[in-house]
This record gives sequence, structure tokens and C-alpha cells, in this order.
Amino acid sequence: IEFGTGDQIMEKRENRSHFELFIFGALLIMAVYHFALYFFRMKDKSPLYFGIVCLAIVGRLIMTGERFFISHFPSINWEVALKTEYICFYLFMPLFMMYLEKLFPLEFSKPPLRVSQWLGAAFILFVIVTPATVYSYSIQPYQVTTIAFGLYLHFVVIRAIMKKREGAILVLVSGGIFYVTLINDI
Repeated sequence: IEFGTGDQIMEKRENRSHFELFIFGALLIMAVYHFALYFFRMKDKSPLYFGIVCLAIVGRLIMTGERFFISHFPSINWEVALKTEYICFYLFMPLFMMYLEKLFPLEFSKPPLRVSQWLGAAFILFVIVTPATVYSYSIQPYQVTTIAFGLYLHFVVIRAIMKKREGAILVLVSGGIFYVTLINDI
């Protein structure tokens, strides 16, 4: 609960909305840029996966926080909006693991990737076929798996650093920052 005048509360909400729109725009630009990279080098699938990861984050971002999408399109069905939010979250980890597997294939083990893909698909199917009163309980177990897969990804990147793979340090720093924000969000 926040206290203040109506104008103060509205100003704070506007500031949060502007920040979320900035992040939305930045992620959308990153997605388009990586799709263009993939278009020019289709043999390298890492830009494709990173572009899709950006879109998954965008999808969740506009449905959470200040709920930009819902506030601008109030006629959207609440259940559809919530399903979109959950599906985008469940897509993130398998797609991000696919991205890192393409960046560091020698350090990456296939079984964790397959487990993340199967779990992501199972949770997405669960969201699709059940109502919010049921699938809303699925978020906490998936958050635990997200933390576990995040730790595994840090292990992969540290192995890539030890083997002096190009870009591994940058991935560790940026991924570490993102992981901390993810844990904070959870």
C-alpha cells in the first residue's frame, strides 16, 4: 500500500509505466536486431533463439507490472491475458537454454536442455488446458526449476570461461545481472 495524494500516486504509476515502455522498446529492438542477424546467417541459430527470448520477456512484461496491455486493451479476456503471462514465463528458460547451447555447445550437456524443454512444454500445456484457479499454483514449482536451471547455466558459462570461449565473460556478467533480477522477481 502506498500513501500520497492522488496526483503523487498517478505520477509514480506514470513513471513506472514509462520505464516499462522503455524496457519494452529496448527488448523489441533487440529481438528485431537478432532476427535480422539470423536472417543473414541462418546457419547460426543463436540469434534466432535470443530474439525469441526477447519476445517472451516482452510478452510477460506487458502483462505484468503496470499491465500495459490490459490497461490499453481493457476488452481482452482476463484469462487469456493471464495465460499469456504464464506461457511467456514458461517459454523463457527452455529458449534461453537453447540459446546458450548454441553459443557454447562443447560445454553444454543435452539432458538438462531436454529436461527444460519437456518441463516447459508440460507447464505450458497445463496452463492451456486448465483454468487460472488450477494453473496459478504451477508458478512456484516452475520458479524452483528456473533457479536450478539458472545455476546450471552459470556452471556452463564458467566452464566456457575456463576454456577461453569468446564472449563467455560478457555472458557471465550480463547473465549474472539478469539472474539476480530474476531471483528478485521470483
